[in-house]
Amino acid sequence: MKVYTAYGSYKGHRGFVITLASLGLIMLLVAFSSTLHNNYLSLERALLEPRPLLYAAFIFDSVAQDLNTIAGPQINITQTNSSTRILIADTVPNENFSSQLASYESFIETILANETHSTIRANFSNMSAGMLRLSINGNYNYTNNQTGAEMLFISDGTGGTNATVYEIFVSIIKTRASVQNFVFDPGGDLNISITYTDLNGTGTASGKILSNQANNFVLTYDDGSRFTLLVGRTGSSNGALRINTQNLTANISFTVTLPAINETKKTGYEYDAVLEYVQGKVKKSGKIAK
Repeated sequence: MKVYTAYGSYKGHRGFVITLASLGLIMLLVAFSSTLHNNYLSLERALLEPRPLLYAAFIFDSVAQDLNTIAGPQINITQTNSSTRILIADTVPNENFSSQLASYESFIETILANETHSTIRANFSNMSAGMLRLSINGNYNYTNNQTGAEMLFISDGTGGTNATVYEIFVSIIKTRASVQNFVFDPGGDLNISITYTDLNGTGTASGKILSNQANNFVLTYDDGSRFTLLVGRTGSSNGALRINTQNLTANISFTVTLPAINETKKTGYEYDAVLEYVQGKVKKSGKIAK
C-alpha cells in the first residue's frame, strides 16, 4: 500500500509538471506568434510607407518626359572639366501645343491621380499658345514662341552667356533668293559655324565675331519669306542667339559651348510648368524638370 501510494503521488506530480510544461510551451508559441505578427506588420509598414514618396518622384519624372514629347525640344547637355555643351533641336515657328497640354493636364489630374490614390494639380498655363520656356542649369533661358516665330537662347543673369562656340544647322524647304552673311572679325571672341540647307542645296559659313555686338545672318526666299539669325548682343546679354522666321518653317539644331557648370549645380533643365502631388502626409510641388 505504501508503494502504491508513493507511485500514485509520483504520477500526480508528473502530470502536473507536464501540464505546466504544456502551458509554458503554448504561451511561448503565442508570444512567438505575436512577435512574428508584429514584425510582419512593421515590415509591411516599412514597405508601404515609402510608396507615396516613390510615386511622387516617379510621377514628376514621367510628366517631364511626357512634356518633352509634347512640347520639345530635343536637348542634350554634356559636361567636362573645362566646358559645357548644350545641343538644342527644334522648329521655328514652334507648333501650337496648347490643346495637347490641356488634354494632358486633365489626364494628370484625373486618371493619373486616381491610379495613385493621390491629389495632383498641374499648371501649364505659362506654356499656352505654343510658348516654350526652359531654364537650363539655372544659368540660361531658352524660349520658342509659336506666335512670334522666334527662338531665343540667352543668359539668365546680367552680362552674357560667355559662349565661345556656336555650331548651327538650318533646314528650310524653299528656293533661296539671297544670302546676307555674317561680317566676320578675326579678332572676335566667339566662333560661329553655320550650315544651311534648302532647295538650292547646302551652304556653309564660319568665322569669328564679337560677342558684344549684334551680328546678323539672313536667308531670303523667292516668295519673300525670310530667315534671320542674330548672334552676339541681344538686349542686355552678350553671346546670345536669336532666330526669327517670316512666312516659313525652319528646322533648327544648334550646339553652344559654354563655361563649365559650378559643381554644386545640377546639370539639367526645367519647364515653366508646375506640378503638385499630395498623398497623405507626402507633398511635393515645384517646376517640372529633367
